[in-house]
Amino acid sequence: MNKESKSPIEEVIEFAKSKIGEGSKDVKETLEDEKKRIEEIIDFAKSKLNEASDDVKSELNDIIKYAESKLGELEEKATDKAKEATDKVKKETEESSISDTITSAAKSVGTTISNFAKKFGKETSKISEIISIRSELSSLNNAKKEKIAKLGEALLNDYKSNPLENIKLSDEMKKIIGEISEIESKIESKNAELEKIQKKENLTSDQIKEIEEIENEKNK
Repeated sequence: MNKESKSPIEEVIEFAKSKIGEGSKDVKETLEDEKKRIEEIIDFAKSKLNEASDDVKSELNDIIKYAESKLGELEEKATDKAKEATDKVKKETEESSISDTITSAAKSVGTTISNFAKKFGKETSKISEIISIRSELSSLNNAKKEKIAKLGEALLNDYKSNPLENIKLSDEMKKIIGEISEIESKIESKNAELEKIQKKENLTSDQIKEIEEIENEKNK
Protein backbone atom coordinates (compact mmCIF):
# COMPACT_ATOMS: atom_id res chain seq x y z
CA MET A 1 0.00 0.00 0.00
CA ASN A 2 1.56 3.34 -1.07
CA LYS A 3 1.28 6.61 0.81
CA GLU A 4 -1.48 8.01 -1.46
CA SER A 5 -3.82 5.12 -0.68
CA LYS A 6 -3.40 5.26 3.10
CA SER A 7 -6.20 6.62 5.24
CA PRO A 8 -5.55 9.49 7.70
CA ILE A 9 -5.75 7.07 10.63
CA GLU A 10 -3.17 4.77 9.02
CA GLU A 11 -0.85 7.70 8.37
CA VAL A 12 -1.13 8.84 11.98
CA ILE A 13 -0.48 5.34 13.33
CA GLU A 14 2.55 4.94 11.05
CA PHE A 15 3.85 8.38 12.08
CA ALA A 16 3.35 7.54 15.76
CA LYS A 17 5.20 4.22 15.38
CA SER A 18 8.05 6.03 13.67
CA LYS A 19 8.34 8.58 16.49
CA ILE A 20 8.14 5.91 19.18
CA GLY A 21 10.85 3.98 17.33
CA GLU A 22 13.09 7.05 17.40
CA GLY A 23 12.75 7.21 21.17
CA SER A 24 13.54 3.53 21.73
CA LYS A 25 16.77 3.88 19.70
CA ASP A 26 17.98 6.97 21.60
CA VAL A 27 19.42 5.77 24.93
CA LYS A 28 20.18 9.37 25.91
CA GLU A 29 16.61 10.56 25.42
CA THR A 30 15.39 13.00 28.06
CA LEU A 31 11.86 13.74 29.27
CA GLU A 32 11.90 16.87 27.11
CA ASP A 33 12.79 14.77 24.04
CA GLU A 34 9.92 12.38 24.77
CA LYS A 35 7.50 15.27 25.30
CA LYS A 36 8.56 16.77 21.97
CA ARG A 37 7.90 13.48 20.14
CA ILE A 38 4.41 13.16 21.65
CA GLU A 39 3.64 16.79 20.77
CA GLU A 40 4.66 16.04 17.17
CA ILE A 41 2.31 13.04 17.11
CA ILE A 42 -0.54 15.20 18.46
CA ASP A 43 0.11 17.95 15.90
CA PHE A 44 0.28 15.43 13.05
CA ALA A 45 -2.97 13.77 14.14
CA LYS A 46 -4.72 17.16 14.37
CA SER A 47 -3.50 18.05 10.88
CA LYS A 48 -5.34 14.98 9.53
CA LEU A 49 -8.71 15.80 11.08
CA ASN A 50 -9.90 17.86 8.09
CA GLU A 51 -9.15 14.98 5.71
CA ALA A 52 -10.99 12.38 7.76
CA SER A 53 -14.57 11.16 7.75
CA ASP A 54 -16.64 11.48 10.92
CA ASP A 55 -15.85 7.90 12.01
CA VAL A 56 -12.13 8.38 11.40
CA LYS A 57 -12.22 11.77 13.16
CA SER A 58 -13.54 10.00 16.25
CA GLU A 59 -10.61 7.55 16.13
CA LEU A 60 -8.13 10.37 15.56
CA ASN A 61 -9.57 12.30 18.51
CA ASP A 62 -9.15 9.19 20.68
CA ILE A 63 -5.47 9.01 19.64
CA ILE A 64 -5.05 12.74 20.34
CA LYS A 65 -6.69 12.46 23.77
CA TYR A 66 -4.53 9.47 24.67
CA ALA A 67 -1.36 11.24 23.51
CA GLU A 68 -2.35 14.37 25.45
CA SER A 69 -2.90 12.27 28.60
CA LYS A 70 0.59 10.77 28.19
CA LEU A 71 1.96 14.27 27.69
CA GLY A 72 0.29 15.35 30.94
CA GLU A 73 1.86 12.40 32.76
CA LEU A 74 5.28 13.36 31.41
CA GLU A 75 4.81 16.96 32.52
CA GLU A 76 3.90 15.78 36.03
CA LYS A 77 6.92 13.49 36.00
CA ALA A 78 9.15 16.36 34.87
CA THR A 79 7.73 18.56 37.65
CA ASP A 80 8.38 15.83 40.24
CA LYS A 81 11.93 15.34 38.98
CA ALA A 82 12.55 19.08 39.06
CA LYS A 83 11.26 19.20 42.64
CA GLU A 84 13.45 16.22 43.60
CA ALA A 85 16.47 17.94 42.07
CA THR A 86 15.64 21.19 43.88
CA ASP A 87 15.13 19.38 47.19
CA LYS A 88 18.41 17.50 46.70
CA VAL A 89 20.34 20.70 46.02
CA LYS A 90 18.66 22.38 49.00
CA LYS A 91 19.50 19.44 51.27
CA GLU A 92 23.11 19.29 50.07
CA THR A 93 23.42 23.05 50.58
CA GLU A 94 22.02 22.79 54.12
CA GLU A 95 24.26 19.81 54.93
CA SER A 96 27.24 21.66 53.51
CA SER A 97 26.36 24.71 55.59
CA ILE A 98 25.98 22.60 58.74
CA SER A 99 29.23 20.79 57.98
CA ASP A 100 31.04 24.09 57.42
CA THR A 101 29.64 25.45 60.69
CA ILE A 102 30.71 22.35 62.63
CA THR A 103 34.15 22.38 61.00
CA SER A 104 34.56 26.08 61.71
CA ALA A 105 33.48 25.62 65.34
CA ALA A 106 35.83 22.66 65.77
CA LYS A 107 38.74 24.66 64.37
CA SER A 108 37.87 27.59 66.63
CA VAL A 109 37.74 25.40 69.74
CA GLY A 110 40.94 23.63 68.69
CA THR A 111 42.71 26.98 68.35
CA THR A 112 41.39 28.10 71.75
CA ILE A 113 42.63 24.90 73.41
CA SER A 114 46.02 25.27 71.75
CA ASN A 115 46.32 28.90 72.86
CA PHE A 116 45.32 27.98 76.42
CA ALA A 117 47.94 25.19 76.52
CA LYS A 118 50.67 27.54 75.28
CA LYS A 119 49.60 30.29 77.68
CA PHE A 120 49.97 28.07 80.76
CA GLY A 121 52.66 25.72 79.47
CA LYS A 122 50.38 22.69 79.33
CA GLU A 123 50.07 19.86 76.84
CA THR A 124 47.27 20.44 74.33
CA SER A 125 46.34 16.73 74.44
CA LYS A 126 45.85 16.88 78.22
CA ILE A 127 43.61 19.95 78.03
CA SER A 128 41.60 18.27 75.25
CA GLU A 129 41.28 15.16 77.42
CA ILE A 130 39.99 17.22 80.36
CA ILE A 131 37.41 18.93 78.14
CA SER A 132 36.38 15.56 76.71
CA ILE A 133 35.84 14.11 80.21
CA ARG A 134 33.86 17.19 81.25
CA SER A 135 31.65 16.79 78.16
CA GLU A 136 31.04 13.14 79.05
CA LEU A 137 30.13 14.17 82.59
CA SER A 138 27.68 16.72 81.24
CA SER A 139 26.03 14.05 79.06
CA LEU A 140 25.87 11.59 81.97
CA ASN A 141 24.29 14.18 84.28
CA ASN A 142 21.69 14.99 81.62
CA ALA A 143 20.95 11.28 81.20
CA LYS A 144 20.56 10.95 84.97
CA LYS A 145 18.07 13.84 85.06
CA GLU A 146 16.03 12.22 82.29
CA LYS A 147 15.94 8.89 84.15
CA ILE A 148 14.90 10.58 87.41
CA ALA A 149 12.11 12.41 85.56
CA LYS A 150 11.02 9.11 84.01
CA LEU A 151 11.04 7.42 87.42
CA GLY A 152 9.00 10.26 88.92
CA GLU A 153 6.44 9.96 86.12
CA ALA A 154 6.18 6.19 86.67
CA LEU A 155 5.66 6.70 90.43
CA LEU A 156 3.01 9.36 89.80
CA ASN A 157 1.13 7.17 87.34
CA ASP A 158 1.23 4.27 89.80
CA TYR A 159 -0.04 6.50 92.61
CA LYS A 160 -2.90 7.77 90.43
CA SER A 161 -3.90 4.18 89.73
CA ASN A 162 -3.67 3.14 93.41
CA PRO A 163 -3.96 6.30 95.56
CA LEU A 164 -5.04 4.48 98.70
CA GLU A 165 -2.53 1.66 98.55
CA ASN A 166 1.14 1.51 99.41
CA ILE A 167 3.17 2.11 96.27
CA LYS A 168 5.26 -0.87 95.29
CA LEU A 169 8.13 -0.67 92.87
CA SER A 170 7.13 -2.05 89.51
CA ASP A 171 9.59 -3.85 87.23
CA GLU A 172 9.85 -0.67 85.15
CA MET A 173 10.72 1.41 88.24
CA LYS A 174 13.34 -1.11 89.35
CA LYS A 175 14.86 -1.03 85.88
CA ILE A 176 15.04 2.79 85.89
CA ILE A 177 16.58 2.83 89.39
CA GLY A 178 19.20 0.34 88.20
CA GLU A 179 19.98 2.55 85.19
CA ILE A 180 20.32 5.60 87.45
CA SER A 181 22.75 3.67 89.69
CA GLU A 182 24.84 2.73 86.64
CA ILE A 183 24.97 6.36 85.50
CA GLU A 184 25.94 7.53 89.00
CA SER A 185 28.75 4.97 89.04
CA LYS A 186 30.04 6.29 85.70
CA ILE A 187 29.80 9.89 86.95
CA GLU A 188 31.81 8.99 90.05
CA SER A 189 34.46 7.29 87.91
CA LYS A 190 34.71 10.23 85.50
CA ASN A 191 34.94 12.74 88.34
CA ALA A 192 37.81 10.76 89.88
CA GLU A 193 39.54 10.61 86.48
CA LEU A 194 39.06 14.35 85.98
CA GLU A 195 40.38 15.22 89.45
CA LYS A 196 43.44 13.02 88.91
CA ILE A 197 44.38 14.73 85.62
CA GLN A 198 43.76 18.23 87.00
CA LYS A 199 46.01 17.51 89.98
CA LYS A 200 48.70 15.99 87.78
CA GLU A 201 48.65 19.09 85.54
CA ASN A 202 48.67 21.40 88.60
CA LEU A 203 45.70 23.36 87.30
CA THR A 204 44.60 26.31 89.40
CA SER A 205 40.94 27.20 90.00
CA ASP A 206 41.26 30.07 87.50
CA GLN A 207 42.68 27.74 84.87
CA ILE A 208 39.88 25.24 85.48
CA LYS A 209 37.39 28.08 85.09
CA GLU A 210 38.92 28.97 81.70
CA ILE A 211 38.65 25.33 80.65
CA GLU A 212 34.96 25.42 81.62
CA GLU A 213 34.51 28.45 79.35
CA ILE A 214 36.20 26.60 76.48
CA GLU A 215 33.89 23.63 77.08
CA ASN A 216 30.81 25.88 77.08
CA GLU A 217 31.95 27.40 73.78
CA LYS A 218 32.42 23.89 72.36
CA ASN A 219 28.88 22.86 73.37
CA LYS A 220 27.14 25.89 71.84
